[in-house]
Amino acid sequence: MLINFIGATCIFMYLALIWLVLRGVFQEHSPFDRAKPILIALALLLHGLFCVFNLATEFGINYSLSNLLLLVTFVMTAIVVGLNVRIRQDFLTVLIFCFSGTALFVNHLIISPDSHKVATQGAIFAHIVLSVLAYSLLGLAAIQTIIFTLLQTSLRSKQHMKIVISLPPLDAVDRLNFGLLTTGLAALTTTILVAFFLYWSELDQLVNLLHTWIALFAWIVYAAILLGRVFFGWHGKVTNLLSIAAFLLLALSYVGLRFGTSLLS
Repeated sequence: MLINFIGATCIFMYLALIWLVLRGVFQEHSPFDRAKPILIALALLLHGLFCVFNLATEFGINYSLSNLLLLVTFVMTAIVVGLNVRIRQDFLTVLIFCFSGTALFVNHLIISPDSHKVATQGAIFAHIVLSVLAYSLLGLAAIQTIIFTLLQTSLRSKQHMKIVISLPPLDAVDRLNFGLLTTGLAALTTTILVAFFLYWSELDQLVNLLHTWIALFAWIVYAAILLGRVFFGWHGKVTNLLSIAAFLLLALSYVGLRFGTSLLS
């Protein structure tokens, strides 16, 4: 089938891009550097087509858990490609390409136990888009926090591995992380507000109620981190751990609740 060919080709391109990026880390000049922009454009195009083929149905948009993972990885990849225009992000790029390739592989070969959910209303589709954007931005912020911690640890220990040396400057990573957190919090705020209007009548259901409270708790943690940084200059291990924990709570709660609901149904 065409969709299988698109998925397999996209996985191969992500693997090739991972090899090219890693080759560039350990070798300053490579004759294959000119092929990277073309491969990135083709990989994004095929990834997008794969998402369209999986989501589009004659009844609406199929937003099963595996399809949402495809969308999140696509948006993450597009954001990282855009960030590389401003400053080189080899380590982050390799991680995201690995994540995208894995998501395509899982969707391509493994049948998800998550039941299909079809959105037929424009408002629900808007909520899905906002959720995907929020998860993508906050997920990248969590990864950047890990990179920031790795940089700090490397500077303190004075043991610079090659992959650490190839990372961007510390202040650039910190500014990027703040920008991702700020934009992600704005997207999460809009998502929660839209969800209240859409699912207000369904909040009496335990799954929806738990998901709402967990999302609100994560929002409070993110808001506290950003306000603390702006007004009190918060930095360090505690804020880093809180940022990572907030995203894991947000992501695992959504995945766990969706997965558990599908199994129970």
